[in-house]
Amino acid sequence: MSKKQRDRLHAEVQQQLEQRQRERAAEGAPAVPLGLTGCRGHPLTPAGTLGCPGTHHGGTEGRAGPTAEMEPGRPEGTKRGPDGDGDGDGADFYPHPSVSSLLESPTSSGVEIEHLTQNVLKSYRETCQLRAEDLQLRRWDTFSREEVCAYQRKSMEEMWQRCAGRITEAIQYVVEFAKRLRGFMDLCQNDQIVLLKAGAMEVVLVRMCRAFNSDNRTVFFEGKYAGAELFRSLGCHELIGSIFDFAQSLCALHFSESEVALFSALVLVNANRPWLQDQAKVARLQGHLEIAFRLLLRRTHREGLLARVRGPNLRAWGVGRLPPQGRLRALCSQHVEQLQAFRRLHPGVLHAAFPPLYRELFASEAETPGSAR
Repeated sequence: MSKKQRDRLHAEVQQQLEQRQRERAAEGAPAVPLGLTGCRGHPLTPAGTLGCPGTHHGGTEGRAGPTAEMEPGRPEGTKRGPDGDGDGDGADFYPHPSVSSLLESPTSSGVEIEHLTQNVLKSYRETCQLRAEDLQLRRWDTFSREEVCAYQRKSMEEMWQRCAGRITEAIQYVVEFAKRLRGFMDLCQNDQIVLLKAGAMEVVLVRMCRAFNSDNRTVFFEGKYAGAELFRSLGCHELIGSIFDFAQSLCALHFSESEVALFSALVLVNANRPWLQDQAKVARLQGHLEIAFRLLLRRTHREGLLARVRGPNLRAWGVGRLPPQGRLRALCSQHVEQLQAFRRLHPGVLHAAFPPLYRELFASEAETPGSAR
């Protein structure tokens, strides 16, 4: 990245901070030091301050957010969101690296960001189940009415097993994608597992937009494109409708393959997942991915997809037209709730017939037959 481009990004961040400072002054709030000048080379700052490392402020002034009530066993630096998770929709409790400091850090040059971008794109291409060209050619190859009726006559157990099998296959590709990501395997094993268990299904839902035909609201399933009615025997109409609505909204953004790749990496590498051991290391990788995604959108003149987060943490990067994290998380929670309802109706089927990886990700030990009580 040229010095001119780096300076432009730095000026843009500084401008946003100054604008927020003026807003706070107009509201009568105490001034907060901007904290960019003089912080060169420090990609991360303490969670409680907006200034340079080592800066202290009295009271709550300059804090990244309200003090989180710590819970037994919950790592320091995470908070419980409104739905009990640690990655709420608001500004992040653990600050992301500022764009300017990341670009100015000697270990995160423009060349490094470009290498990371190319690595993400290559990893994505190598772990796609179907090529975009093949999906495009088959997008009007839909199930006939007779075939749809045949699926609708299948038992709930069989349809759940089929869908669990397809989801598991997709997750296996996501795991391979993660293993190829530069920096992911450098994380400790605990954090790799935490990120995959929390984010694999979310990445599957993002990737699903490639296999979704928004013109007739069908999704590629077992060789052809299927509408929501094909999944009727699952007994979870609302979940299927919500997934189709999400895919429709994502398709409306007209993502390129490169954008899907980088957005998938960002969904996976989320430093606000609960139970991370080295949150700072995850946050740094996430910050690099955010820069790579923004630079890609800048090159393709699609920066309108992004918007600044206007919250206590002025340096957090958020999304405007992109779906909020909360929507993906809600879909995953809805899936687990429906799985629990299925298990109550058909005890024993989950343990006996569902793929082990699916059970490991979505069925807690307390719900698995034969587990220790």
